Amino acid sequence: MEVKLSKGDRVILKAFGNRIGIIDGEPRKARSKLLYPVSIDPSQQSSFYPEDSLEKFIPPKSVEQLLKDKEFCDVEDFAQGLIYKKLEKPLSDNLYTFYASRTEFLVHQFKPVLKFLNSSKQRLLLADEVGLGKTIEAGIIITETSARLGELSRVLIVCPSMLTPKWEKEMQKRFGLHFDILRRNDFIKFLDRYADYGEAEKLKGIVSLQTLRSGKIIESLRDIAPRFDIVIVDEAHYMRNPETYSSELGEVLSELSDALLFLSATPLQLGTPDLFNLLGLLIPEEFSDFTKTARMPRSVNGDEWRF
Repeated sequence: MEVKLSKGDRVILKAFGNRIGIIDGEPRKARSKLLYPVSIDPSQQSSFYPEDSLEKFIPPKSVEQLLKDKEFCDVEDFAQGLIYKKLEKPLSDNLYTFYASRTEFLVHQFKPVLKFLNSSKQRLLLADEVGLGKTIEAGIIITETSARLGELSRVLIVCPSMLTPKWEKEMQKRFGLHFDILRRNDFIKFLDRYADYGEAEKLKGIVSLQTLRSGKIIESLRDIAPRFDIVIVDEAHYMRNPETYSSELGEVLSELSDALLFLSATPLQLGTPDLFNLLGLLIPEEFSDFTKTARMPRSVNGDEWRF
């Protein structure tokens, strides 16, 4: 006799209000029929039911699968599916760390993080003028990214040496984020530890541009290739000149970072070739042809470039 059901199958008990149970043993034959042991309540002993009173339970397709198969579903299931997909990931236009900072935000300081979150490439050139709070805006991006992805493993802030104390103080005071100021030997030790332990090595560090723009450091970065969740470069216009260590450093950091934020108060004063070189560090695949870029408007939305 052909066995249509097997141990472990979920079945519908047609004679008992379509209750669902599970076959938890082998069938036995009685009067030319197969009887299956079916458990409805795990706390109770299973009972035997004839095969013709059972129907194999097939889970309904998800709304997503129905759409892929070009099939219809009822309105209620469709609405529930939309709600679930909306809640499955953080909303790009909601800020989850609004009250997590120890500062009073200004409206314009939210624009960069919203643009950043809506960007598929997670690359942003922030070109606010001096005094408008680019450091705060970068801190908002760090905390919001962390709220969405979980604790970030490696965050690197690169800035001119005289600004390292400012960044350390601002991150601690306004966002409660502790960053270590890294000297040359500190950064080399980080690279050595990453070479030994890989992704297990964590970092929240602030390092000067002067420290990193050396041939030896750049070579070590290329060889060891540590992955950074986010890299922030302050005064990024120092990287605009090709064939310099600063520009080469920008290329390497762009390759090694999942998200990259350039801060500069001067890009509108740069010539078109300089601006092209800077944008080419952010997204080299989209800024490889200068003749096309030269025909682009010098700004998008007035003061920011978003990708």
